[in-house]
Amino acid sequence: MKPPWLVELIFPHNCHRLAYFLRVVTTNITIAFLYANNWLMNPRLCYYLIMLFVIYSLFFIALPRIRDI
Repeated sequence: MKPPWLVELIFPHNCHRLAYFLRVVTTNITIAFLYANNWLMNPRLCYYLIMLFVIYSLFFIALPRIRDI
């Protein structure tokens, strides 16, 4: 049974070059936005969100790409 398209978008099984590049760029832009707006938000919450995106990029972007290589 194939997973729904949204699950496949967020947690990819295969991550080709273009998909990998777009995911890395959007994740880095999101992290930069959170880091730049740190003074607007609660700093502890901001750092937790940044760590969440770093963990997401490690497990759901880098590992599928490494598995494809």
